[in-house]
Amino acid sequence: MTESNASGHLHVCHMVGALRYGGAERQLVNLLNAMPEAQRTVLMIGAPVDEGLEQELDPQVQLLQLHVRLRRFPIDLLRLAWRLRRLRVDVLQTHMFWANVFGVIAARLAGTPVIITTEHGDDRWWKGALHRWIERNVITPLAHRRVCVSEHILQVRAHVEGVPRAKLLHIPNGTVVNEQVTDDPFKGDRTLVIGSVGRFVPEKDFPGLISALARLRDEGLQFQCYLVGDGPERGNIMEAIRHHGLEQWCLLPGYQSNIAHWLNKFDVFVLGSIHEGQPMALLEAMACGRAIVATRVGGIPMTVTEGEEALLVEAQNPEALAAAIRRLAEAPALRRRLGAAARERVIRDFSSRVTAERYLDLYTRHWDGPWRLSRAE
Repeated sequence: MTESNASGHLHVCHMVGALRYGGAERQLVNLLNAMPEAQRTVLMIGAPVDEGLEQELDPQVQLLQLHVRLRRFPIDLLRLAWRLRRLRVDVLQTHMFWANVFGVIAARLAGTPVIITTEHGDDRWWKGALHRWIERNVITPLAHRRVCVSEHILQVRAHVEGVPRAKLLHIPNGTVVNEQVTDDPFKGDRTLVIGSVGRFVPEKDFPGLISALARLRDEGLQFQCYLVGDGPERGNIMEAIRHHGLEQWCLLPGYQSNIAHWLNKFDVFVLGSIHEGQPMALLEAMACGRAIVATRVGGIPMTVTEGEEALLVEAQNPEALAAAIRRLAEAPALRRRLGAAARERVIRDFSSRVTAERYLDLYTRHWDGPWRLSRAE
């Protein structure tokens, strides 16, 4: 029996590439901040980033860096295994594809008793044959459980990548829920504020949202839109704004650390994604009690009940997106009702506290499981 197990405090280490600005990374920060001290070590194995979410971690979180490079794969993998062994990690939880790959191999070499991967996205749109071979022949055999943040992702892992159902588990994302929430700020006597939050990547389809905004402008709706975030598609998004002549209607304030501050400015939060797992921006908008328009993709329909907690439309349909936004613009009572119901749902099912409790239960159950590896002393 290890010292950590005897004291009743398992040492859990989370492995990720880097804490870049993104939904999966923000979910990890929320989880770490909600965990007891023994569950708050994070090991970053990617190249260091100039700006990220490290400053949002609780000061008590142990933050470590060990850059694993493909060209030095065998040596760096052994260094990673040595670090896990020195840390005396009881449970390793990895996040996203490459951390999953390196983490499960290093943890087996280190004799880590429990190995859990976390699946944050659908990923079918970018994975090739090599990635799927690695999933089937490396990650799945070496991991004890593969946690999926949405039921949709779980189904993809089971049916597309062939992960045995016995290894799969659905634990949804969690977000911070503040006690105070700003009431619907639109009183009918000022410009409607529309907003979206997310990384500027193709799967978020910000150009589709901009097309919807152009329709609303042409129909005479008075609005101001803020697209909060940054990423590789920023240039294309700015070009779409110029193409539709929306420079005065649509602003890009860049990445913002205080997302709740911006969400509380919005009358309507819009998420026009083509692919999703369970988007953190959606949970944050729910926590702020915002009226939501989102696409019916990935884990979104299982996160909000259509017509009760949000309005949902088909993806890549700017006309439908514009119609849903207009419906909310013309119905303040509907906005308040949807926003209040969404906030109640996130408090009940998707708060960071609830998610942390689910993971703590998972760690305990798997530590006590009969198949757990014995640590080599």
